[in-house]
Amino acid sequence: MKSLLLIWVIFLLLLGCEHTPTKSQSVESVEGPGGTDEANAQRSREILYATLWMQHSAEYRAAALQAFEGARAQLKTATKCGTAEAGQLQQSKGTCGAKSPWAKRPAAIIFDLDETLLDNSAYQAFQIKQRELYDDDRWEIWVKSEEALAIAGAVDFVKDASKAARIYYVTNRECRKPIDKVKDELKLRADCPQLLDTMSRMEKLGFPKAKDRSAFYLKGMYADLQSKEAIRQKIATKHRIAMLVGDNLKDFVESQAVYADNEAKLAPLWGKRWFIIPNPAYGSWPDVLSADADQEVSEACSHLATKKEKDYCAYRPEYEARMNKLKVWFPLE
Repeated sequence: MKSLLLIWVIFLLLLGCEHTPTKSQSVESVEGPGGTDEANAQRSREILYATLWMQHSAEYRAAALQAFEGARAQLKTATKCGTAEAGQLQQSKGTCGAKSPWAKRPAAIIFDLDETLLDNSAYQAFQIKQRELYDDDRWEIWVKSEEALAIAGAVDFVKDASKAARIYYVTNRECRKPIDKVKDELKLRADCPQLLDTMSRMEKLGFPKAKDRSAFYLKGMYADLQSKEAIRQKIATKHRIAMLVGDNLKDFVESQAVYADNEAKLAPLWGKRWFIIPNPAYGSWPDVLSADADQEVSEACSHLATKKEKDYCAYRPEYEARMNKLKVWFPLE
C-alpha cells in the first residue's frame, strides 16, 4: 500500500512538472516570441472596452455627430479670411487681414482619415480576438479588404466642406515607396497599394474627391514630406488652412510639447477652427505615459531583432509606467 501511495505521489509531481514551465526554459519555447500568450491577450484586451464603446455606444455616435455639426456651423466663417486661422503655426507670418499674404489664397480644410472619417473598429476587434498587436502587414490586408466604415456624420460634412474649400486627406496610411513621379498604374499599385485601396473605399462610401490623387497625402507618399506637420506646411504654401479635423493632437500640431508651448494661442481654436473626434483605442497620448519606461525598455529589448518582438518586450515596463501615472483615490483608514 505504501508503495502504491508513493508511486501515486510521484506521478502527481511529474504531472505538475509537465505543465509548469521552469525558469530555465527559454522565453520563446514557453511564451512565444517576445512575451507570454496571456500577456499578449492582456495587451489586446486593453482596447476591448474602447472598441465596444466605438461600435455600440450611442454616446460615441453622438460625439462624432456633434463634432461634425459644430464644424458645419463654423464652415462659412472659417473659410472666410478671419482672425482665428486654423493653420497659425504654419502661417507664421500672421493671420488674415487686408494686407496679409493669406488673404487671396484659397481656403483649405484638412482631414485625417482613420478614426476621424473612417471607422476601423472591426480591425481592432480582430486584434482582440486573435490576441495580436498592431502589425503593418496585417493592417495592409485590412486596408485592401475595403471594409472600413464611415464615422457617423463624416460623409455629409466632408461633402459640405468640399463646396466651401479645397479638401485634403492627410493620413498615416503608408506608401512602401515615394510615388512623386509614378504614373504607371501597376507601379503605383506596387509602390503604394494603400493609396488605391483607400481611394476605392472612400469612393464607395461617398466621400468627395475620392478619385483625386492630389487630394491625398499618405505617409511616405512624397520623399520630402515625412510628417503630417511637413504636409500641413506644404499645403499652407498655396492655401489658407481654414479648418483641421482629426482624432489625434498630431493632426493639429507637431507634438504635445509644441501644443503646450502655444496653448494660450491655440486653445481658442477648438470648436471654431479645430474639431476633434474621440478615439479611446489608440493615438499618441499614451507615449507620454510610458516615457518613464524608455530606458528600461531600451536595456531589456534593444537586442531583439524585429519590431514585433520589441513591442511585446516593451509591454510590461510600459504598462507599469502607465499604472504609475494613475491619479488614485484611497479611502482614509
